[in-house]
Parts: sequence; structure tokens; C-alpha cells
Amino acid sequence: MILVLLGLLLTGCGDKEKETGIANKSSKASTEKSGEASDAVKRHIMKDLDQVTESCLNTSNKANSYDYSLDESFFLWFYSKYGQSLYRKLEQGLKKGEDAQIYRRLTGQTLHTLWIYYCADCGVHTEDLDHVYVMNSKNSTDVVMDFAGDVNFDQSWPNIQYMDEKKKSIKDCFSENLVKEMRDADLLMLNNEFTYGTGGTPLAGKTYTFQAKPKRAEMLQELGVDIVSLANNHAYDYGQEGLLETMKVLDDYKVPYVGAGKNLEEASKISYFIINGKKIAITSATQIERTLQFTKEATETTPGVLKTLHPKKYVKVIQEAREHADYVIVYVHWGTEGNSYFGGDQSALARTFVDAGADVIIGNHTHCLQGIQYYKGVPIYYSLGNFWFDWNEPNAPATGLAQIVIHEDMTVDYSFLPCYYKNYKTSMLKSKKSIQKAYEHMNKISNGAKIDNDGHLINSENSAHNYNN
Repeated sequence: MILVLLGLLLTGCGDKEKETGIANKSSKASTEKSGEASDAVKRHIMKDLDQVTESCLNTSNKANSYDYSLDESFFLWFYSKYGQSLYRKLEQGLKKGEDAQIYRRLTGQTLHTLWIYYCADCGVHTEDLDHVYVMNSKNSTDVVMDFAGDVNFDQSWPNIQYMDEKKKSIKDCFSENLVKEMRDADLLMLNNEFTYGTGGTPLAGKTYTFQAKPKRAEMLQELGVDIVSLANNHAYDYGQEGLLETMKVLDDYKVPYVGAGKNLEEASKISYFIINGKKIAITSATQIERTLQFTKEATETTPGVLKTLHPKKYVKVIQEAREHADYVIVYVHWGTEGNSYFGGDQSALARTFVDAGADVIIGNHTHCLQGIQYYKGVPIYYSLGNFWFDWNEPNAPATGLAQIVIHEDMTVDYSFLPCYYKNYKTSMLKSKKSIQKAYEHMNKISNGAKIDNDGHLINSENSAHNYNN
């Protein structure tokens, strides 16, 4: 590998010489003299490159807290990609003892991201490329991510029946401003609260079982969905075969998913997204069901979902994500249906997830909005409710998007974009009065967090009190 890289560098020097017109136009002696000079230049470059590379190797420990194998080939790759000037600046920074942020400051790419590009370019450590998606950002420097709650595409459910009867598209079932918001986000995630399939048998004894035609997966693409969670209590509604078919359909439509798999290893897989030089980790698990066990947990040899009623397995997933990403998202299915106030069991799990390395927690399952809380500076959106899911309960229509914006300097802003479901359509609120009313409701049910008049989250955890509902 090193010889290949060096060969490319030397070839580049020769090509440059040819391009600038330094060619043989005089005597043989002149040519030989020119060749000797060229060889001397190459030797000088090689010696200088060796010295800088050796310096980087000897001083990179502090900037490599992620324990990547930053060997000679990595630094030569860095040199070939970013050139001599930046390579020298890297060497000088490493000598001064700068941390891993030096890579982002010099290149606009974090070390996590550079590692992915290095592995892909050089064909090494290919296992680190598993479930990694490189996204074309719609923003210049920021990373804008939107998260929604539950959607249901079951063919017998009222919202889908309405769409089919009226011959509408899925985009007609959302307000124009909401569709634009979803499609403009760099990353959009929601909870896939149903199975995909054409047959099979629903689980006996289960009150609600949901199945959508495989072609419905196209609707995710129309809305701009980039990833879904299958860690919920409906992914197994049609048993093992139903879950396997659901995963195959999503694979066929190239929609990444987390929280379920053919075995525990697959169900525990983390999805990584490279966006604007940052590596984002998305993980998912379900606390539900807490009593009845219709939904099977994945084992070493059997399909199922990743469960976190007892969080030991999921904590390991979060810890792994923390080691390999700049930002870690926990997307969790939990809580009590219809209860606007989050419970002590949710808060206890949230604290465990934050201590394991979560940067934000996004919840769903309750079919209604729950409040927001901060713990150790980490925001917890306990439930985003139903996003497009007809549910005949008084507090079910209110919903919204959790928005996370990671800026170029790695500072993060959190917001809540209020929405409302009515007459089979989800709309993003537009009037100032309705928006302020939505903020007031969220502030009433929140704890240690407040939404300001612009929809931004404010950390007030020092004045928080405990809910034990």
C-alpha cells in the first residue's frame, strides 16, 4: 500500500513536469543534467515527506483518542489528498499536542469521517464501511436532521383507505410546507409502525396487527425518508416471516433501518451517515412490550427486534456508537400509550442511555406527544406521537418534528416544529397563535426543558422536578 501511494506521488511529480513544459529540447547532456536535477528534487521530496510522516506518527496519539490505526499509509493518504501545505500544518498541530479536532479545522472533515474515506479509497479495514451512508448535504456547512414519530401504512387503516379512495399520493397527505421541510432536511427518520407483506398470518390474540403492501415503501422515498426504525411492537405482527419480508422490502427499496435483524448481531447494527464532514450514528431499540411478549427479541440465531426493557445489550450498542461517531442518536420505543407525561421508567432508561454516550434521545410509541427533558445537557424528546397514523384519542392529533442542527464548529441547536393531524392529513402549523399554543402545551408537559418563542429548546434542568406518573 505504501509503495503504491508513493508511486502515485512520484508519478504526479513526473506528470507535472511534463505539463509545465520542462522537456527535452536540447542536447543529450542537457537531458541527463535535467534528469539528475529531477531525481534530486524527487529525493528531496521523499526525504521531506519521510520526516513529516515520521513526525506525525510520533505525535498523533493525543489526536487519536478513537484508537484508529493511524499508520504510515494513513498519513501518506492524507498527504496525497490534501497536499503538502495542509500536511505540514497537520504535523505542526500534532507537535503542539492538539486533539482530534485539528483534522476538522484543517479539512472540514472530522477524524471519524477521514477514516471512512481513507478505508474506502485504499480498500483497507473494509469492516468499518459496513452500514455507512455518505449523504449529499442540502446545506453548505450545517447538518440538518428531522425526526418524526409513528407512521402506519396498513391497508385497512383509515388514513391509507382515505388516500386510496381519493386517489391521492402520500405527499397530498402532508401540508406543502411540511413536505418541503422533510425533503430539505439532510436526514429524515421516522418509526415504521407496521410490516410489509402480501400474505401470512397475523399473530393470534394480538388486538392490532398491521401490514402494508410492499409497494407502499415507495412512499417513504417520496417523503424523503432516509432511515426508519423497526424497533417497535408491530414489526413482528405477522411473525418471523413477516419481519423477514419487511426487512427484504426495505432492502429492495434501499431504505436503511435499525432496531431489527435476522439475529441479534444484525438487530444491534448501527447505521452511520456521513454528512458535511461529520459522522452521525443512529441506533434504535424498544422497551415495548413490557408485559405481553408478542414481539420477539432477536437472539443469536433467530430474527427479532432489539429490546431495552433491560438495557444492558442496548447500552453496549450506544457505547460502540460513541467510539465511532461524532454524534450519537438514540431512537427508542417506550412509554405508556395515551399518557402525555413521561414515566419514571422512561427517565431511568434515558439516564442510562446518556451515561452510555447518547447525544440526543428521540422517543415514540405513546401515540401522543410527551414532554422534553434535559439530563447532563442532553435533550430527551420523550415522544413525538403519531406522525401519520389515524388514532381516535383526544391527544393524538398533536404531533411534530424534532429538529437537530449541527453547525460547522460542532455546536448543536435543538428545535421542535409543531404539526397537527386532521382529516387524514398532517400539517406543519403556520399561524402564530396555533404555534404558540403548541409550544405552551409542550412546556406544560416538559421537565427541565423549555421551548422559546422561536421553537428552540432551552436547558432548564437545574430547576427540573421529577414526574412519577
